[in-house]
Amino acid sequence: MINIQILFFVIFIILLILIFTRFEKEITVKSKYTIHSSFGKSKYFIVDTNNNIYQITDNLLLFQFNKKNNYDLININQKYKIIGYSFRINSLKIYPKIYDLKKYKS
Repeated sequence: MINIQILFFVIFIILLILIFTRFEKEITVKSKYTIHSSFGKSKYFIVDTNNNIYQITDNLLLFQFNKKNNYDLININQKYKIIGYSFRINSLKIYPKIYDLKKYKS
């Protein structure tokens, strides 16, 4: 019974983070890079013209599993509308997460 309560508590906290830190903005991509771990997982990052770093991720709760496709579609010096959540914590190397992006149409 306690394990189910812990699970619901964790899901509740994750939902709060998704809801209260959600953002939509338009950025111009200055650069992009990948960090490969020793466990075979890759982390995908982009940097905007204001030197903000974002991590491109999948989102289990929203059933969006396209981080590699999103990363591959990104072109340098192109404008994008991004949708994400979270915030930057330098000491923990936590970056805002992007789970959806589209080319900006002027």
